[in-house]
Amino acid sequence: MLIIIDLDDTIANTTQNLGGDISRLGSLTLVDGALDFLDKYGSQTVLLTSGAWFEQERKISVLGIRSLLKSTNVVHDTEKKMKRLAELVKASNLDPSQVVIVGDRLDLEIQKGNELGCFTVRMRLEDAKYAAQEPTLVQTPFATVQNFYQLMLLPIFGRE
Repeated sequence: MLIIIDLDDTIANTTQNLGGDISRLGSLTLVDGALDFLDKYGSQTVLLTSGAWFEQERKISVLGIRSLLKSTNVVHDTEKKMKRLAELVKASNLDPSQVVIVGDRLDLEIQKGNELGCFTVRMRLEDAKYAAQEPTLVQTPFATVQNFYQLMLLPIFGRE
């Protein structure tokens, strides 16, 4: 199994903690259960995020998760992110159904993951930037969770 996970409002409480103010970076926290999840599945987890490289790298450092992950990928924009997502799935040499994509954006991670045939999970944090979005048919994830404890209860994590 390969797990591809987003950073902002997925593994980190970005909107809740920062509210768009990068000067508050020191207050950035992990979503409930994220550390337990990474302790168990980090060696199978690739972080994929888009945005200003320096800011995203600083978030990863503040959270202290780099050593818990298989790898980290920071790309400049969402178009590059979707291209990199497809590359990661292909490079895994796994059946796409064995690739879990976890993200908060229905129009990005979830839709692309569905197109690729992956197991998609929406992280829907309370007060997150995209929490109010409702999915279209092609954006409907296999599951929606609010924290990593719920994520680890999904059947796909029972078939390692």
